[in-house]
Amino acid sequence: MPTPSCPMPERAFLILQQIAAAPSALTVRALAATLGMPLSSTYRHIAVLVRWGLVVELGQSGRYTAGPLCLQLSMHFQDRNALVLQSRPEMVRLAESSGETVALMVATHYQAICIDMIESRQTLRCAFAPGKGQPLSKGATAMTLLAFMPEGQRQVALDAYPHQGGEAALLETVRQQGYAESDSMLDPGVWGVCAPLLADGGRLAGALTLMAPSGRGNQDRERLISLTLRAAGRISAALTVD
Repeated sequence: MPTPSCPMPERAFLILQQIAAAPSALTVRALAATLGMPLSSTYRHIAVLVRWGLVVELGQSGRYTAGPLCLQLSMHFQDRNALVLQSRPEMVRLAESSGETVALMVATHYQAICIDMIESRQTLRCAFAPGKGQPLSKGATAMTLLAFMPEGQRQVALDAYPHQGGEAALLETVRQQGYAESDSMLDPGVWGVCAPLLADGGRLAGALTLMAPSGRGNQDRERLISLTLRAAGRISAALTVD
């Protein structure tokens, strides 16, 4: 992830985000190098995060990972988040009718994060998991979230990642058709379609993503897109009513 310019108080959250997204525990030196922060201030931020239980050192290895407070926050999120509660019945329905993996995605400053998932029951299926993030740079989910998020938030993400020419035209196409589609853009052999979840006044609440192996996705493309759009529409209608 590129290093954004941000106020000093927000740098602790950048560290926390980096630790959350990393596949393994990180050293303070690695964090400082990745984020372009002075080593001394990185240590100070880590000390605060450790004190509050947001990160924890693995033994005495000098490597840090998510702490117990993160688990507590996650449990409350899953139990009480309105978007998860409203979306899950339609996600189950979509997964059963399509036979494919369905994920509920939301955007942070620089990532699309999976907050709920229904896994396909087929032997050959796409693997994903709640809590997993992906960069807001390419793929159906990223393009959908970027296309429908507020301009200021979109610009933060666009500034953080290098994009190809014609990006504005691509996002406008996604807005016009109401979904984005991709094949092997993030993971080889994975096809995906994503539709926005829009609450009152067209506010972006998240996105519904269906993933399938490329062979099945392309073969059954029109039906899978239609099923996803209908499910997203029903979720959006419920969010608007609430």
